[in-house]
Amino acid sequence: MVVVLAILALLTLVALRATSGIVDQARYEANRKLLNDIAEAIVGKQGAGAIDSVPYCFVADMGAIPTQHHDNLALMDLWQMPQGAKANQLKSDAIDPEIKLSVGWRGPYIQLASGVDSLLDVYGNPLKVIFPSTQIPANPKFSITSLGSDGALDDPLHPPKDYEADQTIIIIPDPQNTNPSDVIDKTTTTVAGSVTIVPEPQISNWKVVVFVYQPDPMGVLAPIQQNEDPQELPVITSQTSLPPIVYTFDDPSHKLTPGIRAFRAYLFDPTQVHLHNNDIRTTALDKNSGKVSAISYRFLRAPSNPPAPQDLVIP
Repeated sequence: MVVVLAILALLTLVALRATSGIVDQARYEANRKLLNDIAEAIVGKQGAGAIDSVPYCFVADMGAIPTQHHDNLALMDLWQMPQGAKANQLKSDAIDPEIKLSVGWRGPYIQLASGVDSLLDVYGNPLKVIFPSTQIPANPKFSITSLGSDGALDDPLHPPKDYEADQTIIIIPDPQNTNPSDVIDKTTTTVAGSVTIVPEPQISNWKVVVFVYQPDPMGVLAPIQQNEDPQELPVITSQTSLPPIVYTFDDPSHKLTPGIRAFRAYLFDPTQVHLHNNDIRTTALDKNSGKVSAISYRFLRAPSNPPAPQDLVIP
């Protein structure tokens, strides 16, 4: 009887350990899914399918990442409208009112559990969020980390055991990190294309520039100019065949964020700009001193390499 009981006890212990391993693995995988869901709430699905299947996300609607908050409320912009922000609505550009884009907060992007007012990992611990720093030296890194089942930051000198290891989602990488898997900035994208112009003799020496429109964190449209010095067209004659003009948006100082964005090319007479308050777009919209392309709406994804093509035509 003692032998039988000992065998039963041993079998019970083995079963408990096996069950415990399954539970630990399930919680670990659920925790990874939670981090992925948070990342998708901020920057959307990476490499998703057609535009109709793309869910809205914070960056697409607001044109920026969430504002930094402290402690357990670090990412509260995902479930509570940021102070000063506006609810999502269709907005027109102040200078070019034909440009219309849906902008503003339309959360919650993350649904908290009933009775819970902060975002915790599967183990019930606060998430460690590193926001971009503007202090010198500046570091743009933006990451979200679960401290694992032990709730403690990994110690490089004492490797964690099994499911105690930290889990991290990197949204904006540390530029000093040389790990190839960590060098993709999920909050920015690039785009390139061409502008085809039907030439006319009277538009010789005119200039062309492309603008892209995206949301501003305060819920308005933010026009981003392709470059500071618009490209000048060559002298046009009746025999001239004007080649398409290539443009690119890849300047880090004018960050282009993923989401549905509006594109328009503006062709204008530079000698008439002073008559329109030195505004390029106002000059181009005046039929006597410029022309514009049709508006093109496109969903830009991040990362985008090579840049997503976007071709425009000025008739």
